[in-house]
Amino acid sequence: MNDEEKSKEQLIRELKEMQQLVAQLEASINQCQVLKDEMQKTEEMYRTIFENTGSSTSIIEEDTTISMVNAEHEKITGYSKEEVEGKMKWPQLFTPESVSKMLTYHQLRRISPNAAPRNYEAQLVDKNGNVKDVLMTVAMIPGTKKSLASIMDITEQKKAEKLLQQTQCKGENYEQEKQQAELQLRELLNNKVFLLSDKSAFLTIKTAPGYAHALALVIESMHFPEVLGTIAGNDLLLIITKEPDANATILNTLKANFN
Repeated sequence: MNDEEKSKEQLIRELKEMQQLVAQLEASINQCQVLKDEMQKTEEMYRTIFENTGSSTSIIEEDTTISMVNAEHEKITGYSKEEVEGKMKWPQLFTPESVSKMLTYHQLRRISPNAAPRNYEAQLVDKNGNVKDVLMTVAMIPGTKKSLASIMDITEQKKAEKLLQQTQCKGENYEQEKQQAELQLRELLNNKVFLLSDKSAFLTIKTAPGYAHALALVIESMHFPEVLGTIAGNDLLLIITKEPDANATILNTLKANFN
């Protein structure tokens, strides 16, 4: 075999090797395209979930920049996506008291995902300056320094809780005042410290200063059918009745209850 024939065989062999490489490259390209398509579908799926979740959701960068928000975030903060994404940092949206603890959580979470609480309450300040009580849910995005933050408005819930506490407290105070007034009224009636006006439509009880309000609570709690209402002054209690001669009935009932 001469040198020319060897060169032809070598060229043919190299050409086959190149064809194999091209085939492998095409297969790799096709595989990459499949992976790219799958990644795009996955990204679209997560974006759809992100945009349509029922609560305010945002992606937070390590430097506290808000890189992405959904429509609910616009509603709760009052800021549009254009105003927020890549431009605002999340501390701008919260009260100084909330930011103090939240910054600590932000830093701890990036050292160890479990080092900071996942759920906590904070106070958000919207674009109009309104302060809202919110429940935060924050978690790190695996393999990144980014975090996913969800915000739920619990302002009305907090108001209801506060009102309930006030009502319970008022109820406790009412019972204490009622018990104290019962003792005071018993003492007053036993000592006949009262005045009656038969010509008027009310019973007047003259009491020591400060007792009248407590006495009014007791009278109202007894639910006299004749009583339309009570007016308590500093030292005078007026019991408004349906008719003048009801005074005697009320007085006798009071005596029966407290003698």
